[in-house]
Amino acid sequence: MLVAKAVDVVVRKDASEHLSGGLAALRGLMRSLNGTYREDGYLAAVSWMSLADAYYCVDRLRELGLRFDAFDQGTEIAIFEMYGSIPHVNSPWITREKSGWPRGYWITGTDRGEAVDWEKDPPLRAVDLDSLS
Repeated sequence: MLVAKAVDVVVRKDASEHLSGGLAALRGLMRSLNGTYREDGYLAAVSWMSLADAYYCVDRLRELGLRFDAFDQGTEIAIFEMYGSIPHVNSPWITREKSGWPRGYWITGTDRGEAVDWEKDPPLRAVDLDSLS
């Protein structure tokens, strides 16, 4: 199970089988987008602060070759808001924990498994506010 964050873009890892570069290409792209990448045996995810950022991520994943259509159950990408009552893009292949802590996602029909969080501490960056003016 992957731990839910603000806005998550979740991908089936087995979808990488049809990509040029396979799972390594999927991991490489998702890790390059920000420091929130995490994966379990079935899913990979990155988290965003806004839906606009999440859809930017989806665009990059589509360029890589993943299928995405918000109205097609064959999509290989799902988008969830941690506290949203419904997913923005739901797929029958994913089960979402709707209460308790940690909230998370896993492949429907598989064991929930251990909660997997970020690979490393969340990305934080000090900014010199004087340099912004």
